Amino acid sequence: MVELINETDIIKDTLHEKSTVCKVAFADKKYFGKKYDDYYKIFIMRNPLFIFSSLNIRLKNCVWDQYHNMDNYFKILDLYQNIINDPPPNTFTIRYEDIFENNYEILKTLFQKLDLKYCDATFENTNYNNKFYTYVPIVESKPELNAQTFAKYRTWQINQPFVNNNDINKINLTRKQKTDLLSNQNVVNLYPNIYQLLDIPKKQICFIHSCHMEKTGTKRLDYLIRKIKESRLLKN
Repeated sequence: MVELINETDIIKDTLHEKSTVCKVAFADKKYFGKKYDDYYKIFIMRNPLFIFSSLNIRLKNCVWDQYHNMDNYFKILDLYQNIINDPPPNTFTIRYEDIFENNYEILKTLFQKLDLKYCDATFENTNYNNKFYTYVPIVESKPELNAQTFAKYRTWQINQPFVNNNDINKINLTRKQKTDLLSNQNVVNLYPNIYQLLDIPKKQICFIHSCHMEKTGTKRLDYLIRKIKESRLLKN
């Protein structure tokens, strides 16, 4: 099997190998169209609490680009939910958090379906030298994270142990971010434990659910957002 190092959404040369793997950071509807019929698509979603906490640190709450923002996350999550409801051929959906359960059971099952060989050493990341870009060297010490060093930092990061990096102690969101996430039905459906992760008491959870039940459609979301803001359920 061949892995293409630089991120790309198209495999131009299979190198006569049985399998070639490529990766893109952001899902798009086009990847599930006819152009990609001969690809196996593995669609991975991660809990947004940890995505945006990480981005807050990396981007220091600055203005984000067209990809690194909550609207784009919700758009991709809508696509993910549609794929779950009506899966195209050769498409697999996985929550990032589930990858690590039961000694990587989900990945092992997927590899078997795709006829990909693996062993225990496959999941031991120290056995490999992983590259983000071919020209970026691998360093042992954790680099400082900023716009100029991101490629170097990312290269260091992907050579760390293959473990679940969702650390509840690192959740660091603004009040608005928390409100926006709780107001999105797909987020709540995919991550029903989001209330517990945000340490919202049961009484307040019941209140939020009652807001969901009281209104429908867009009016329900507007009503929910207003009620959450009025009640000041979320800490800064």
